[in-house]
Amino acid sequence: MADYPSDTKKDLSQIVRGSSEAVEHSQPRVRRKSKYAGPNEEFLKALMNLGISRNAAEKGLYMTDNSTVDAAASWVLDNQDMPNLDEPFKDFTPALEALPFEKEYPLDEKTLSSPYKMVFVVNTELNMGVGKIAAQVGHAAIGLYKIVATQPQKYDHMLSQWDDFGATKIVLQGESTAHLFDIEELAKKAHIPHYLVHDAGKTQVSSGALTVIGLFGSSSELGTLTGSLLLL
Repeated sequence: MADYPSDTKKDLSQIVRGSSEAVEHSQPRVRRKSKYAGPNEEFLKALMNLGISRNAAEKGLYMTDNSTVDAAASWVLDNQDMPNLDEPFKDFTPALEALPFEKEYPLDEKTLSSPYKMVFVVNTELNMGVGKIAAQVGHAAIGLYKIVATQPQKYDHMLSQWDDFGATKIVLQGESTAHLFDIEELAKKAHIPHYLVHDAGKTQVSSGALTVIGLFGSSSELGTLTGSLLLL
């Protein structure tokens, strides 16, 4: 996912309780060009489609200055242990507004959106363990990268921009083997690079089981295929 200021990742639980001491000493900095005018509604909807609650999504957009969906999602994922993450955003506002405000933050225009990304849809029907899923997604990432990297005339510009924007990768929940095959068919029709991982069957699943499908393309293209799926 896209990068955002590392100092926005700190726990805000004390700040939410209104502690002036926390505001002074914890100080996760909110960096923006101008005063916050509310969440980007399109980004908010996209975050909620990923399974993130509205309250958490609003906080993520606030803390990353409405920069990108990926940046806000990353902030939410990195702050899942925050006690009040899912409480109404309005309860956070007074304390957050007291945080350092950097009007002259030089936001690079190319960080406003990530044009290309890799999306991995995991077959949750197989009930794989965390380690197994990580290995299968790794196989998908390598296989998918090889496909696009060996066709430079067709994909080199996409890979370059993907890398420039932080090599965005997202892992989503697929319902079943049939669901992953359906996604494959849609990818074929849309000419979207994709890679299927069939397991060797040494652990947890049977030989040949379809574990993950990896997709590479523009955010808008992949959104039509996987925009309704939840984050894993």
